[in-house]
Amino acid sequence: MPWPQSSARRFRIAAAWDVNGSNAISVKLDPELADFWATVQSNGYDLLCCDAQGVALAHQRTSWTYASNTGSLKITCPTVVAGSVLAVVYIYWGASTTIAADPSVAVAGATENGSVLPDVLLDAVLVQRLDPVPAGNGTSPAVAVIAPIVGATLIGVPMRLATMARAAQGGPELEDVAGVEVEVLDSNGDGEPASPANWWSNASVRVAAHPEKGTIVLLLITPDEAVDALLRVKAYLQGPASGGLPARTVTTYATIRGVNPTE
Repeated sequence: MPWPQSSARRFRIAAAWDVNGSNAISVKLDPELADFWATVQSNGYDLLCCDAQGVALAHQRTSWTYASNTGSLKITCPTVVAGSVLAVVYIYWGASTTIAADPSVAVAGATENGSVLPDVLLDAVLVQRLDPVPAGNGTSPAVAVIAPIVGATLIGVPMRLATMARAAQGGPELEDVAGVEVEVLDSNGDGEPASPANWWSNASVRVAAHPEKGTIVLLLITPDEAVDALLRVKAYLQGPASGGLPARTVTTYATIRGVNPTE
């Protein structure tokens, strides 16, 4: 199962990064990660980094100052699922017994900046995966999001992962998000929007993984035209390394309606 079985851990966070070959991932652990610093070993020896299948990845603590709650990790790039624009690894901690050996090793190569999300309350528009509805001669997404062309609209896409009947090794998840692909497309065949690249950015995508609240993909939508566009979010899910559950792709669609704000 995705939760590491070699040694029980109680907590985890997800780190997403923009894929660039096999470059390692550099992750900052800032004071905002209050729950992390309150429960991790003071020396960081209980850290365990894994891919979406629960396979351990070598990591290096490139900096660590427990007194000021600051640190950073360099994590070996896992095998990235084909199609992923962004990939996801998981950082576990909170071992059932004190870890005495330092797992940090030198990780070579260039790095890409990874992003982690603190356990915060976010007022996001939730977009569930729903079947499309009939529209004219075809279908359209069942969800429409109104997005003013001034500022940004935060979109949350909850991931319905396969789970075990009983939580084991810290969490119930039997699969995890390995990669994400976000696209803004024409909604109705007339070529709109004219500048879809302006409507979102890889740098704004986050993946939050919480043992109780579940896993969610978060992204900012920033339309610059008062037109309709199609948002497509693909999540590449992987089951345990044992192969007990096949890999699958979950695709969520929504109509993003760019509107002029009313003053």
